[in-house]
Amino acid sequence: RTSPIECTSRADCIGDGNAGAVEGCGTVLCNSQTGMCSFMAFEDSCDSFTSCKGDDSMCTEGPIGSTGTCTGWSNDECIYEYYPVTNSVTLSYDDFENGWGSFTKHDGLQTGCDDACRRRDSGRFRDGWSLRIRDNSGAASSIYSSELDIAE
Repeated sequence: RTSPIECTSRADCIGDGNAGAVEGCGTVLCNSQTGMCSFMAFEDSCDSFTSCKGDDSMCTEGPIGSTGTCTGWSNDECIYEYYPVTNSVTLSYDDFENGWGSFTKHDGLQTGCDDACRRRDSGRFRDGWSLRIRDNSGAASSIYSSELDIAE
């Protein structure tokens, strides 16, 4: 676990839309007093833009770890606050197109689709295979990897 990294300049707040705001999609600021980034998403051609109509719950397209509020222009645009994301480490990358990758289902069987399964999605981020994990049912809604050791 790490403490949040604070921004020291606007450049710390810019990124690819997941880790930081996309340049040109709105106003991006670094609050030097709090160390938090602020992003008012107003460019409607960008994925981060949402016409939120006064509803904070619609502000979900901001950078990783951001909190969105519908307080921008006439309470119709989302403003996201977040700490910069840096020094990320990829533990594993699996696209699941050709199987379970470095993961296995709790019971060792690679069939069935109860609370943890590999399934084909369409109309999501991209068409293809993904893992579905749901329901908070302990082992039944778990996947495992013998290749990754992330114990502290």
